[in-house]
Amino acid sequence: MENPKNAYTLYKPLLDGLAIVKRMRDGEAFIAEPFEFPVPGETELRARGAAEAAANILNHENLVSLNTEMINIPLAWQNKPNEEYWPSHIILWDYCDAGTLETMLENPPVERSTRGGFLPESLVWHVAIGMLRALQWLHEGIRDVYGVEPETGAARKNFYSCKRVRSKALPEKDWMPVLHRNIKAESIYLQHPKGIETYGAVKLGDFGVCVVTGKVRQNERTPLVAMKVENSAFQHPSWDPMASGVEAPLEVLRENLFAYKKDPKSRDIVDRPYTAGSELYALGEILFRMMRGRKLPHAERCILCGCDHVYRNETKAAHVPCPHSCFTAVNVDEELGDWLTEYSAGLRGLVRHLLRVNRLEMVSASRMLDMHWKGYQSWTRDTADGRTYRDVFNDIWVRRMNWSRKMGLRPGQAVRLFAAGESPQAIFQEAVRDAQREEDAKKKEAQRKEARRVDDADVVVV
Repeated sequence: MENPKNAYTLYKPLLDGLAIVKRMRDGEAFIAEPFEFPVPGETELRARGAAEAAANILNHENLVSLNTEMINIPLAWQNKPNEEYWPSHIILWDYCDAGTLETMLENPPVERSTRGGFLPESLVWHVAIGMLRALQWLHEGIRDVYGVEPETGAARKNFYSCKRVRSKALPEKDWMPVLHRNIKAESIYLQHPKGIETYGAVKLGDFGVCVVTGKVRQNERTPLVAMKVENSAFQHPSWDPMASGVEAPLEVLRENLFAYKKDPKSRDIVDRPYTAGSELYALGEILFRMMRGRKLPHAERCILCGCDHVYRNETKAAHVPCPHSCFTAVNVDEELGDWLTEYSAGLRGLVRHLLRVNRLEMVSASRMLDMHWKGYQSWTRDTADGRTYRDVFNDIWVRRMNWSRKMGLRPGQAVRLFAAGESPQAIFQEAVRDAQREEDAKKKEAQRKEARRVDDADVVVV
């Protein structure tokens, strides 16, 4: 077992008492956050075990996850091994070394396209799929399972080509849904790629205002509603009615939900339900900004002027232009229409769908992924940009092929075994058996040659 004292080393101090630490065995970097409890008492007792409980939720490849908790473990600086830093309690978080999506949007890495697009489609898909997986976990306790199979025939373009086989694990037992309540570009963190992937991991962070509903969702028809909140501040575009508030009984929340569905105007914005649909809509707003280079106005009637600034084709006839010039009105269907050829129909369809589910409770991230996965696959298969894009599936495939080479498997043999779903252990055993068969065959051939040589030597020439 790894000795915790020798497992990590302090690498770089940061502000607010944070530091970057590195894991010794592989150089992986983490953010170290110290927790000090100077006076033992009720606060400390409540805090005990909190990290473990949080880690059960914040344990996903698309969340800024809590990796480990260290208590009374000394750390030494990398360049000063004799100087130890000994906080009583440290939590290690994922280190997102590529910053936030907001930083990228403010300082885009590429020039804006003359065809109307903003960021590359590959990056938009990368964020969309990653965030849907994160919300699928938070809302439903469901993980995606990654599988790869070999491409065949003309579909096998190069060494990186593989079929992406997406499946889902069973939902976590007795999962209590979590609503993040702060879905925005500043809360989406990026890492640099570590394998052959085009982009590093994308992770949802900033859980300061999230809420665990406290109720096990029996099925997808159980309404998922957040706490009642009160917030009189309005600062567009970062206005967040979920930033503060007080708890309300679940029955009251559902009563508000049903009243809102019957007549949306019957509830003030601060009393309207915040649901899984609200978070999916917020993701749609972010993806829209990535594609069009500007933020959408607020989804509902403007607090400043009372006008609606976002509409669709079916509401176009009834839309009344705003006379106050607060924000430019946006027809989502036109903005993401067929004219925007820089992005595939599959991606435009996904974002339009997300922008139709605000405050709906009978929608889910898993269903969104299921419905639009074919669009993603079509883009990776049928477009030049998609074929050069490398995601986690390609990385898994290449790692398997490289591992197979090290084990001495021939390419065709490795493809056949992986296609059959064999485990690495089974593949290794097969490689050992093949090597033994080849060795036995060589020995038999050598014995036959030796027998022929002896027979030839015994022939008497008269």
